[in-house]
Amino acid sequence: METDPKRGAREDRRRITPVVAGFAVLLVVVVAGVVFWANQQPRNPVTLKVLAGSELADVMGDDDLMRDLEAATGITLEPTYVGTLQGADDIVNGGGRCETGSDAHCDLAWFSSNDYMELLWDEKQALAEAADEPWVTQSGETMRSPVVLGVKTSAAQRLGWTQDRAVSWNEIADRAAEGSLSFFMTDPATSNSGFSALVGVASGFDRNGDDLNLEDVDPARAGDLFSGLVRTAGSSQWLTEQFVADQDEADAIVNYESELIVLADSGAIAEDLVIVYPERTVYADYPVQLLAADQQDAYDDLVEWLRDAGTQEDISEVTHRRPATDSGVPDDDSVPSMDPVPVPLPEELNTANGLIDDYLRDYRDPAHTIYLLDTSRSMSGAPMNQLRQAFGDLTGNDTSITGEFARFRQGERVTILPYDTAPGRPAQFTLADPEQDLEELSPLRDHVSGLVPDGGRTAIYAALEEAYALVERSQAEGEGYYTSIVLITDGENNDPSLGLDAFGADFSAASSGSLGTPTFIVMLGDDDRYVQEMESVADLTGGRVFDAAQTSIRAAFKEIRGYQ
Repeated sequence: METDPKRGAREDRRRITPVVAGFAVLLVVVVAGVVFWANQQPRNPVTLKVLAGSELADVMGDDDLMRDLEAATGITLEPTYVGTLQGADDIVNGGGRCETGSDAHCDLAWFSSNDYMELLWDEKQALAEAADEPWVTQSGETMRSPVVLGVKTSAAQRLGWTQDRAVSWNEIADRAAEGSLSFFMTDPATSNSGFSALVGVASGFDRNGDDLNLEDVDPARAGDLFSGLVRTAGSSQWLTEQFVADQDEADAIVNYESELIVLADSGAIAEDLVIVYPERTVYADYPVQLLAADQQDAYDDLVEWLRDAGTQEDISEVTHRRPATDSGVPDDDSVPSMDPVPVPLPEELNTANGLIDDYLRDYRDPAHTIYLLDTSRSMSGAPMNQLRQAFGDLTGNDTSITGEFARFRQGERVTILPYDTAPGRPAQFTLADPEQDLEELSPLRDHVSGLVPDGGRTAIYAALEEAYALVERSQAEGEGYYTSIVLITDGENNDPSLGLDAFGADFSAASSGSLGTPTFIVMLGDDDRYVQEMESVADLTGGRVFDAAQTSIRAAFKEIRGYQ
């Protein structure tokens, strides 16, 4: 019997077809699996350097959030924290630096607001007539938080304030002026929370009621309100830490709503905290800005992740900020239902800077700063040159916006106390109005320039005791200054007659007048023993250590001005 060749071929095909079909199915499954797996993997790993406000540490320091970001996008964020206004100035005029001691530029900026940066950028474009120069890409809102007051329960009850009613700035001013309300607030010249509070206050005392205009702000009312200010700072985070450390010093703290919710829930303060809402205030909106064009793809991925509904819910739960307005995500249960009227920041740079100038000159107590300047031989050469340059900056040489804010001002008192083997003779300078006569600052600059480092020892604690004795004498005379001490040292006290323990005992036994005076320490050395010792001094006095070994004395002195 002959075999039909066509039939044989069909049978062969039938035998092959299941094999092919099975292989095809397997191939589809494998390909689908590969595609699915690929879609679950992040893009190429990338680290983005971020210049950020310290308040963003709750996002970038949250391990779970950052793991989610890396899993979804491959992105790791490497933050450098700086005051908002200083960061804005750095970016617009210098591109922004994100690695300490280097020229590495930042990839992103992430602050509570970019409004002041936009004002700076607009002015730069206008002066350069470079209208075609592009502004950085920006994300819009990523979250929101109003600037409000956290008031101790006892004070809130005394004042009749509750969390479910708005309070006018006029009422707040009345309570401060009569001595019933004292508060902490960051410096508007360095920190966005302080600047936002200042704008809210100004809008509350705007006699015209339209767009904010300096001439329409009632200076007497603003002065009444800020008469209650007892402590300032260059960052919101440090301000909160000091409010916890010095709970008996003030009734309230002005800060972001989110910071106050965390503080109220922390158990770190003896009294419960009532969040009091001014009837009008500024909201932080936390935009992310792209500074490096070659990171556009990573930036887009980051913003998409931040705007995702799941991420918005997670951020609101972790940080207690309100989700972006258009996200469709409800507030976390911890966020009160109050919605004060939002106040826009000024549309003109001159208005914004004028408000800050008025605050520094007229609304707050003038500063009295006692500078303890190391003149031992270890300061010879570069350190002493940096020190002279630092005082040059504070006496008019730094013409940047933030440099002008940091400059010594009308009514301030500056005491220079050199020390080496023993404290030297203090020199005191009381300033009338350097804005009208910049030459008034020359004697101060010349005095520091004339210091010669030649002492063999470094008597840190003897110098500190002399400085606190000066504070006590000043306060005994009833002088109304906001007083602080700035100590520059390499950290090694080699005076055998007085050490940390003896100084601590003397400080604790001192009169209450000097106990609220912080010491800010500028460290030149990086030996862990001395760093820890100076951190102990800062903790004892309510101050802070600034690392000039990694930056410069000039940068440290300028930053400290936000705390004075």
